[in-house]
Amino acid sequence: MSVEEECCDCFNVVKKKHYNGWSEIFKEFKKCKSRRRFKNRRSNNQFELSMYNIMHGFSSSNWVREKAVSSYIPKYMFFNLFSSFRDFVKSRLKFDPLDHLVKLGCSSSSYCFLFHIFVEFCSYQFPNMIETNKDMVEYCVELTKQPKTWYPTTRSVKRSIIYHCGPTNSGKTHAALKRFMDHNHKAIYCSPLRILAIEVCDRVNASGISCNLITGQEKIIKPLSTHISCTIETITTDDYYDVAIIDEIQMACDEQRGGSWTRALLGIKANEIHLCGDTTAMKMITKIRQELEEDLTIKRY
Repeated sequence: MSVEEECCDCFNVVKKKHYNGWSEIFKEFKKCKSRRRFKNRRSNNQFELSMYNIMHGFSSSNWVREKAVSSYIPKYMFFNLFSSFRDFVKSRLKFDPLDHLVKLGCSSSSYCFLFHIFVEFCSYQFPNMIETNKDMVEYCVELTKQPKTWYPTTRSVKRSIIYHCGPTNSGKTHAALKRFMDHNHKAIYCSPLRILAIEVCDRVNASGISCNLITGQEKIIKPLSTHISCTIETITTDDYYDVAIIDEIQMACDEQRGGSWTRALLGIKANEIHLCGDTTAMKMITKIRQELEEDLTIKRY
């Protein structure tokens, strides 16, 4: 049985007390003030001790926290809101449904029941905050659907995307680096790995072109250098380049690090954006290109 199903069972028991919904339960809860309070876990009253344990378990529940976020309760405000909610409950311990809650003990059913009351409490006590957070979340969701609204200064640059598509060791990165290693260009190479960024930097410097190295661990900056070899997380979207190389572009789909590749692809200001990756990124690149209305050339290896 799921948490929600258990909660329905709990609600059905409470419903027998003639409450027609969570809002009505909360309204009755507000009216029900009591002198009886639980103070701490050493309370001699078994009812108060049980309520203390349930409230403690509620605040520690990952399910509750995740559910709170999905209900537009700001994550950073959860414990402050819970503290107010706990005081609210503490002053109303004679409310009849709490007797059933204590029988359930520290369980998903009791947490689910309390959560619905918690949401009603937050909406009642802090309506503007909940609505503001809801509007902000919905606005951010809309933004993610419109990548061309990101990085407005970059959108003013006429960029061409060249996608070097092929399997590992097919020569795609080597081909892109030929364009990178041009004396007449200001260029940046964005690497997925620190060791690869170092390797490219050494190779460019050995060819007679001054190249800076920027990684999370070190920076080697040379005066008047026109080229940069860096790890993908360290790029800046403020500077302008003639050529930019983004290696392993399929990593944009990675749950952990994908944001860095997306930021590079959408935000780098360069006339030419050379992407190196395999066929798994083809659909994503094509869709983004259409959204940005930029030129796309595909080179297969």
